Amino acid sequence: MRSSGTTALRGIACSVGAVSIFSIQDVIIKQLSGTLSVLEIVCFRSFVALPTVVLIAALTTGLGSLRAVRADRQLLRSVLMLMSYTSYYVAISLLPLADAIAIAFASPLFVALLSGFVLRERIDRTSIAMILVGFVGVLLIVRPGSSAFQPGSLVALFAAFINAVVNMYTRRLGETDSSAAISLWTMIIFFIGSGLSLPFDFVQPAAGDYALFAVCGVIGGTGHVLVALAYRTAPASTVAPFDYTAILWGVLFGFLFFADLPDAIDFAGIILLIASGLVLVRRAAATP
Repeated sequence: MRSSGTTALRGIACSVGAVSIFSIQDVIIKQLSGTLSVLEIVCFRSFVALPTVVLIAALTTGLGSLRAVRADRQLLRSVLMLMSYTSYYVAISLLPLADAIAIAFASPLFVALLSGFVLRERIDRTSIAMILVGFVGVLLIVRPGSSAFQPGSLVALFAAFINAVVNMYTRRLGETDSSAAISLWTMIIFFIGSGLSLPFDFVQPAAGDYALFAVCGVIGGTGHVLVALAYRTAPASTVAPFDYTAILWGVLFGFLFFADLPDAIDFAGIILLIASGLVLVRRAAATP
């Protein structure tokens, strides 16, 4: 029998692995967005990710796991995910990498708010305080009304909000559909939805871009499976805090590849966002 410690370590390893390779994908997408539209990048990435998801399913859970039980919910979730991811990639193209990633982590704040206003769940004082602290962190990064304000920050906030809606909508989807089915539907809708834009906004990629598309596709397919494995292997309260390592990667990669380094105010906002998000994630995981 596996010990709880070993199970937790495997879940953490899957989470850290997913976050690290997704961070590499962020760098590639930011680089590609200098010459190509975000939707074109998403289309080529999804084209490669589709067979990756199928291959991983075939080697692990079997092709039968790709069948969707609730196709209607899968469709709506995938469309919302496309909106969220496309907005996030646009934000990456417009903002320093660390800022875009940090603002995206406002999603737990929106989840907590939606839980109270949409699901009528009780929000205690500690959660309310953490939501306020988190949004103070967002304000420090965005700095509306100042010379440091960038419109891309609003795009990143929109992505975080839609991602929160997705999380609320799909709380119970995993009870009927496998992680492989969820990943496959996501990639299919990503490919179809983004592909509709190609006749209107297509730019011929450079030869080297195709290799980067392939890398992004493999990362996308593998990363989604690793995330699902992480949350199936260990409790959410154990795994979720490690999602925030993405911000650390964002700071490091933003400096190494784009010479972007958050200033002191940005760092203060990032710290507040991480602290509030970790508390909210822990409290949500502890709620029956």
